[in-house]
Amino acid sequence: MCSSDLLSNFRIFFAGSFVLLIHLWSLGAEEQFYAVSPWLIKKSNNYLKTFVFIIILKMSVKLMVASAHRLLPLSAESLLFLKHLETFLFKLPIEAFAMGGIIAYLFIEKKEAVLNFLYQPYIQWINILSLFVTVPLGHISESLQLLVSINFAIIIINMAGNSKPMFLLDNKYSNYIGQISYGIYMYQIPLIYLILNIFKPYYTIDHAVFWNVLYYSTCTVLSILTALLSYEFIERKFISWARN
Repeated sequence: MCSSDLLSNFRIFFAGSFVLLIHLWSLGAEEQFYAVSPWLIKKSNNYLKTFVFIIILKMSVKLMVASAHRLLPLSAESLLFLKHLETFLFKLPIEAFAMGGIIAYLFIEKKEAVLNFLYQPYIQWINILSLFVTVPLGHISESLQLLVSINFAIIIINMAGNSKPMFLLDNKYSNYIGQISYGIYMYQIPLIYLILNIFKPYYTIDHAVFWNVLYYSTCTVLSILTALLSYEFIERKFISWARN
């Protein structure tokens, strides 16, 4: 992993980024969390307190920035900077990673009372219904973004530890998609732009539905196919080399 990937979200914030690589902001945020959180855990010697602290700190900073550019009588330049900073904080979702850490802690430490509650069928159904609300609106508010991470954390903990989860994805097909998912993440944006430029001249209002179905289907299929080829002919070799 090169250093530019580790700081990609900072590079996008301070200097802009080539549009085909703009999705790497999420990779940078993830690596930064992995780099800092072990140090914080070691200092505090308490997993749960560390993850709760990260969530409270991030949400507090985000709230202060959001309140400042909405309530304070600032110059146009300062307001623009604060709005830009708010967008950067929105794309630094360390609170979502910390929520995953909390769920992992409950699972590893076998907190049976909490886990049995989360395993209840009615909790799973409420969580799924909540997800249909939070996901479409998650880009609007940091609070909703945190709720989205809670929704997915509950789904993951049920799939990992519940004998009767709502979703069963432990099969060879979903496992293989998991193996090539990094390639899907890396290649999808360049492919989307490439396919869009190829398809754009053929778009018409009369055939908008057909065009969209064909466009999104092509993007999905080619993203998976490209990731598959990358995994089988490139990534496997590096994985084998690393293990040896």
